[in-house]
Amino acid sequence: MFLFSKPLILLTGQSSKTFFIYTHMSEALVAQIKACFIVSFSVTFIFVLLLNLWLYIIPGLFQYERNVLNKFIILFLLFMLFGLWSSYQIFIPFIWKFLMSFGIQDNMGSNPFSVLLEARIKDYIDFTFDLVCLILLVFQIPFLVVILLITNVLTLEFCILNRRYFLLISWIIAACVTPPDIISQSLVAIPLYGFIELIFLIFFCADLKFNQSGL
Repeated sequence: MFLFSKPLILLTGQSSKTFFIYTHMSEALVAQIKACFIVSFSVTFIFVLLLNLWLYIIPGLFQYERNVLNKFIILFLLFMLFGLWSSYQIFIPFIWKFLMSFGIQDNMGSNPFSVLLEARIKDYIDFTFDLVCLILLVFQIPFLVVILLITNVLTLEFCILNRRYFLLISWIIAACVTPPDIISQSLVAIPLYGFIELIFLIFFCADLKFNQSGL
C-alpha cells in the first residue's frame, strides 16, 4: 500500500495526516488484495512469465533468430522499466498536483466552505494502476516503431520524410493521457518523440554502415 500512496504522501508532505476512506465493509480488504495482486503480477510477469516464455521459445530458433529475440526482449524491458520509473517519479506526482489544485481550502476564513481530498482507497488504487498502465503503453510505441522498421512495414526513408507526423502523433498521445497543461504534456511528448528520433538515428547509422561494408 505504501508504494501506491507514496506519491501522494510526498506531495502533501503530511505522512501522519494522509489517510484514505472506504465506504463498504470489505472495500479496504479488497483494495489491499488488489494492490498485492498488482505488485505480484508485475514482478512475476518480468522475472517468471517472460523468462519461462524465453526458455520455451529459444531452443527452436537459429542463432541469428536468438540474437534478434534477445535484442527485442532487452529493448522491451528497457522501455517498460523507463515507463515505470517515469510514471512513478514524474507523471503521477504532476497529475496528483494538478488534480489537487482544484480543491478549496479555507485558511483565511474568506470562503464559507472547503473542498478537501478524502480519497477512497479502492478508487485511488484503480486510478493509479490505470494511469501507470496507460503510460507504459505510451512508452511501448517506440518499441512498436522498431518492430515495424525491422519487418519493413515502414521504411526508414518514409519515416524520415514524414517525421513531422510522428511529432504530431506524439503530442496528440500526450494530450490524451495527461492533464490539460503544457508541462505534463511536454513531459510525455518530448521523451516519446526523442525515443522515436533516436530509433531513426540508430537505424540510419546501421544502414549507412551496412552500405559502406557492402561497397
